[in-house]
Amino acid sequence: MTARAVGPFSKYGVVEGIKASERFTEAAYALGPENPFSGLIYDGNSYLVACWVETVPGAKAESLTPELRGKIKDALLAAKARAFYQQNVESYRAFLRTGLSPDELKTHLADGSLKGLLPDAKLDMPPAEFNRGIDTYVRPYYVAPEKRVRVVAFEAAAYRDKIGDITAADLEAYYADHKSDYEEQVKASHILVRVKEDAKDDEKAAARTKAEGIRDRIVKGADFAAVARAESEDTGSGFQGGDLGFFGRGKMVKPFEDAAFALEKEALSELVETPFGLHIIKVTDRKPARTLDEAAVTEEVRGKVGDERAKQLAMKAAGDFAYGVYEYTEEPGAGQSVAQAFGDYATKDGRAFQDTGWFGQYGGVEPFLSADLAAGREAFKVSAKQPVSTVIEGDGRYFVVCLLDEKAGYLPEFSEQRQALVTQVLGQMRNEESVRVARQKAREAHAAIVAALAEGKAFDTLKAAYRFGGVDAFTLKSPPRAAFSDVIVATVPTLAVGTLSEPQETPTGAVLVYLRERVAPGDKAIQEKLAETEAALLREKQQAALQEFLKRLEEDSGTRLKEGVAGSAAL
Repeated sequence: MTARAVGPFSKYGVVEGIKASERFTEAAYALGPENPFSGLIYDGNSYLVACWVETVPGAKAESLTPELRGKIKDALLAAKARAFYQQNVESYRAFLRTGLSPDELKTHLADGSLKGLLPDAKLDMPPAEFNRGIDTYVRPYYVAPEKRVRVVAFEAAAYRDKIGDITAADLEAYYADHKSDYEEQVKASHILVRVKEDAKDDEKAAARTKAEGIRDRIVKGADFAAVARAESEDTGSGFQGGDLGFFGRGKMVKPFEDAAFALEKEALSELVETPFGLHIIKVTDRKPARTLDEAAVTEEVRGKVGDERAKQLAMKAAGDFAYGVYEYTEEPGAGQSVAQAFGDYATKDGRAFQDTGWFGQYGGVEPFLSADLAAGREAFKVSAKQPVSTVIEGDGRYFVVCLLDEKAGYLPEFSEQRQALVTQVLGQMRNEESVRVARQKAREAHAAIVAALAEGKAFDTLKAAYRFGGVDAFTLKSPPRAAFSDVIVATVPTLAVGTLSEPQETPTGAVLVYLRERVAPGDKAIQEKLAETEAALLREKQQAALQEFLKRLEEDSGTRLKEGVAGSAAL
């Protein structure tokens, strides 16, 4: 036990002379003449006791230098960030001690299994509130688990010289098994207008009218790919301009196949009806049937037979290694870790091994990046309980991996010294304040508009001042193309014509909805507008599919998108 004197320090500063934790700094700063001694303070490594000596007055405001003012401002902001973090984020730390990720917590709460991992008192909030808290306060700060693995790779190319002779019978057998690859093929694009199997006659007629209109635009010179991207309801191919690539017979439904193979190159079909709906087909290329009598086909088949054999040899070698290393590492030598035993076995077996860097559940690290991310995701599944994998396949390469090290997922402890964390918390605080202000303004706007309408003022005289945006006619099946369309669709059924909704909260603020009119179905102009709206929605869905993929990458890398904070709509 030793005693040590330290120099003056501030509430949020560093205690010179000792390596003190924030807990110690806070407790020691609270001492004074009336309470000169602290209790035991545990700083994570040892127990400390502090004794007050004197309080040194701070500098007067008028004597503060710009540099000191800046430091004080930063300290005050950091204190606010700490309070916000402790109140909103730290309350979820107990949930993460279960070892579950944020997404897993939401799943386990939904199925009730979380009750077995935590006291019931921790689960008293409604599921929607719990999930919102996870998304708002845990996910942005959660540091996902990471692992390092030791890898032995088996390259199919390394076994190419061990494949043996390839006979004529081998070529014929492969050709027979893959004959469809060598039959006549067409490359086609299509535009789909979906028609449900149980569609009513008027719905079928409307779909046909729409499809005929699309075809007519192409016949008159519109670019097929551009029209497909805008209009096709096959979101998979529509995003690619309708391109389906090459295909042979038996790959498509019969009416589609017959129409495609009957078309000349660059020809456009009439409307083709299938169980999926109405298609407009354009053949963009053709390949004639090919036989083994052609030298080029013979060499192509020979190469593919060789590739298959090389892959089989690589996979067998990987399987043999996996079996052997599993037995070898079940009982490592004295003082050996499983990873060391894995490396020893690889060396004895004449195999080179590689240690990866840290990587997350999406497998983004070499050697998996250049092979197949799916292989990296499989490699991430090794654990302390099962440290050695079975054979993992990845695009012509096979891997056997062993866990080298791992970091559990966690919420970081708040520290003013972690400037990036402080900045992130302050950013969230500013965002939440912006949302609060936006919602308050929406409430004030609602009260003012309702009062003005009650006085007989026309809505059109008010909408510009409150930045209402117009929304075209829509149905519940074909929502409007507007921000927060789900909120608008949910709100409209509750409104009478000529009335304003209460503020409807959104993640970034609030929306006010004013219902102008309800239009009876059947009006031709409305039907045309609906068709345009549906096409626009389809484009948004196609874009959403891409955005969802990008979002996963952003979450893995810790980046975030910025959004606005308020909106309004008039219908």
